[in-house]
Amino acid sequence: MLTQTEVNALLDMLKIANERRIKFTEMGNYKQLDVVSKDGKEKFIVDINRKTSIKVTKCTFQGRYRRDIILLRLDIDGPLHTNPNGEEIKPNHLHI
Repeated sequence: MLTQTEVNALLDMLKIANERRIKFTEMGNYKQLDVVSKDGKEKFIVDINRKTSIKVTKCTFQGRYRRDIILLRLDIDGPLHTNPNGEEIKPNHLHI
């Protein structure tokens, strides 16, 4: 498990996508982008998910480290839901 300090350092790193041009995925599809830190020592994945909804505007962007450590996730036009602390989460929100 990473410490908050390690997570912050990973989020702050300049990252470079392997693709020169990134085409936004079409409705009903999923795309995974391989990304590396500027020094090439750390590897990341950016998931773009538009697979599971009939809403055209719904999309999820997720940043992962070492394949299975989720650093952050941006949900656009998702369902209303409640955090464990009881706070209601709006359709557009960022999980860190």
